[in-house]
Amino acid sequence: MKYPVCESKAYFSGEEPFNIHRTEVSQVCLHTHDFIEIAYIENGSGIHILGNQKQQTQQGDLFIMNANIVHGFLTSGGKNKLGVINCIFRAEFLDDALAGCGDDFLGAFYRIFFKSFLSVNGENPGYLRLSGGTGACLQQFLLQMYGEYNRKAKGYEAAVRACLTLLLIHAFRKEQEEQAFSEYPAENGADAVERTIAYIGAHCEKPLHLQELASNVYLSPSYLSKLFKKHTRETLTHFIQRKRVQKVCRLLDTTELSVKAAAGEAGFRDMKTFYEIFKKHVGTTPGSYRRRNDKTFL
Repeated sequence: MKYPVCESKAYFSGEEPFNIHRTEVSQVCLHTHDFIEIAYIENGSGIHILGNQKQQTQQGDLFIMNANIVHGFLTSGGKNKLGVINCIFRAEFLDDALAGCGDDFLGAFYRIFFKSFLSVNGENPGYLRLSGGTGACLQQFLLQMYGEYNRKAKGYEAAVRACLTLLLIHAFRKEQEEQAFSEYPAENGADAVERTIAYIGAHCEKPLHLQELASNVYLSPSYLSKLFKKHTRETLTHFIQRKRVQKVCRLLDTTELSVKAAAGEAGFRDMKTFYEIFKKHVGTTPGSYRRRNDKTFL
């Protein structure tokens, strides 16, 4: 079946080999294009059709699609629309930024990403998708490009190219991280999580930072966060808070320490924050908890 082809000459202005714009759509019929497209979902939800696949899409999703990919968008209709930031460009727009890099990361990125990963003639699907929070963290680059493109101050084309290069590099890194995460041996992941839990238990009264916890098990911070959530169904932040609240409860049960002293012993430095967290986890204030006859907790 033949699909309408969106040609770059209809979207690019003059000699500019790129275009960045915002749009709201309720439906985009299946089509192909002769340029590379980045689509970021700013708001709304719907279905993105890529070839013969239908994928639910929502705010924070980011797609990078090679030329000649058949795709389109659907929503449930009515007032439901997808807010999209679109960046479209020809691959040669990035030649100056990436040419001559040899076998270093940038050179490998360009060769693999554009010539292989996004190849519609090979086994790869010709697109990359980053979902939810993973895609949302790249929004800043699109917004910077959008601002530069609309202001058109001196040097804006170089600024857009720089932001686009950074976006693609970070997208590629995150895709590689997601792939590594899915291939990470389950027993290794469980071991890293168990060691992290033990470390938190032994040091919960001290300031705990994600970088520190990740370094302790030789993983990246984002990678550890995903592993921890996968194995415990709980975020690291929530787990640390829960362990600290448990320690406060034990101290209130077994000592005569003041609430403030017990909070400090458990690692809380700000009392306002402590009261909010305690109430969220226990359902009552520390004073009320101490006065209760039934002190069963968690």
